[in-house]
Amino acid sequence: MTNPKIEKIDEAIAKTKKRILEQQAKLRELERERIDLENAEIVATFRNEQLTVDDIAALIKLKTGGSTFKQEPADKYKITESE
Repeated sequence: MTNPKIEKIDEAIAKTKKRILEQQAKLRELERERIDLENAEIVATFRNEQLTVDDIAALIKLKTGGSTFKQEPADKYKITESE
């Protein structure tokens, strides 16, 4: 026989986990929507300015200090034992 109090807590835990999963899915969707809107805004800005692909590449190169893509140091993503 299981303790009814424990069963009630287990049910509450299960419901809470379900709600958390639903909220995480909602958050991911909202983040995706935001990125899509930001990307559309960027594209619209470039189109309004009538920039060519070469113009955009030059802007990126200028912004990154001469290289097309800025690379992060490999150590930045190294996992340590404390993590």
